[in-house]
Amino acid sequence: MNVQRAEGESAIKFFLKNVGCAATAACVAEIATIPIDTVKVRLQIQSKQVGNEIPKYNGFLGTAKTIASEEGVNALYNGLTAGL
Repeated sequence: MNVQRAEGESAIKFFLKNVGCAATAACVAEIATIPIDTVKVRLQIQSKQVGNEIPKYNGFLGTAKTIASEEGVNALYNGLTAGL
């Protein structure tokens, strides 16, 4: 990141501006990726099926659809507050 202080800008203001921009970017990234992580974790913790049982979660989109239909779309964002 090649950012220079504006003329007359104090060091503390420059620092706070940079920290604020970084925090905002991190929050936006977390909001965008938490549904992907939720789906990934559900696929990872799914137990192995015995015999001819069909797995509850199958593939990324199938898992996202199952979570949204059974638990609601908000379930894809479980854990967002901890991430933020």
